[in-house]
Amino acid sequence: MCVALGEDPEHSFFGTGFVNGWNASRTFPDMPMFLVEGSSTFVAKITYDAKKMAVVYDQVLDDTQVGFRRFQGMRVVYDSSEKMYVVSHTTSFDDTGVFPPQMGMTALNTNGTVRWARRFDAGTVGGYNGFSSHPYALALDSAGGGYVIGGHVVFDDPAIHNIERCQGRMIRVDSTGHVTWDTRWVSAQKDTNIECYGVQGTLDGGFIMTCGTGVEPELHPVDPQYLKTWMVLAMRVDSRGKKLWMHNFTTNADLQNNAGEYIVATREGEYAIFVDSQTWGPASTGGNFGLMKLTKDF
Repeated sequence: MCVALGEDPEHSFFGTGFVNGWNASRTFPDMPMFLVEGSSTFVAKITYDAKKMAVVYDQVLDDTQVGFRRFQGMRVVYDSSEKMYVVSHTTSFDDTGVFPPQMGMTALNTNGTVRWARRFDAGTVGGYNGFSSHPYALALDSAGGGYVIGGHVVFDDPAIHNIERCQGRMIRVDSTGHVTWDTRWVSAQKDTNIECYGVQGTLDGGFIMTCGTGVEPELHPVDPQYLKTWMVLAMRVDSRGKKLWMHNFTTNADLQNNAGEYIVATREGEYAIFVDSQTWGPASTGGNFGLMKLTKDF
């Protein structure tokens, strides 16, 4: 799922992912993204030089000591100040492995031993009772001493007969794995979800996250077509998690279909969003990646 340079960036790298997920004939036949159920998180460290590569370790994380299951290794960063790898992953509520999934994080020493592991359940924030939380993004705090997970929370919206919706979520965790802030966003637009996939630090010590926003057609079949067409969304917080702004950077008026998948902050303080687009580029492909550059806080 993800690979990052290791503690010796010219001679090592570190990866995470998952093994032994359920297949489509067993469950979720129309939802392949959820085939992580039944899987286990693995981590691997590789060294290399001009002539060869060598596996230092390739191991499945042992869940028996942490009190919950870890399913899907998602992202990894190396913290040079703490000399450890930090992995974001999907977890269960407890050690039974019962879905729905929740956000989780594990810190490992460079030799592969676990320093700590945490789970961050959706919970109730702002009056919305979330039952699932997905960890799709991870960034190192450039100011040091922490990490930010980005993703989204699934909740039943009482305003629309408890039909599922998604809210954006950004959590900052210190170097010991304890939460320092937990920020959520809910779209005010009818039936609309916010699903987030990329987060990065900003020059002022804050963070910016990019997402897709739109309506799930299968849950809202009678909604107009433009609502079912997704847009690129980004939101900014300061170093304490205070919301600074949230903005859509594409429109659904022309039935375009776009989602923000990743974001980077430039040296000049601007931002670049990697866009998964159904409508940009050659029409024959039905799906392309684009790059959208934003000015400083637009």
